[in-house]
Amino acid sequence: MCNKLLSNFDIKSIPGLSSTKIQYLAQGEFMDRYENILIFGNPGTGKSHLSIGLAREWCLAGRRVLYTTAANLVQQLLEAKLSLKLKQIILTT
Repeated sequence: MCNKLLSNFDIKSIPGLSSTKIQYLAQGEFMDRYENILIFGNPGTGKSHLSIGLAREWCLAGRRVLYTTAANLVQQLLEAKLSLKLKQIILTT
């Protein structure tokens, strides 16, 4: 995983994605507005490479990052709801 950097990401692997969009996401300004991003697509298109590269940039900038799968996130939220800790999980994650 340590080789998944934005600098060696093949932008052509994801149709419709531009270097401008990647730079916008890498800056992380959307986080200041409490917005999230969702990266999805077919297997083998570079989603993991892109998301790991972005997460690394954000961490280097001192931002907190949660990197998980949709299935794992749903499972964690369901468990938190059942244990009456949903608000606590949402506010601390």
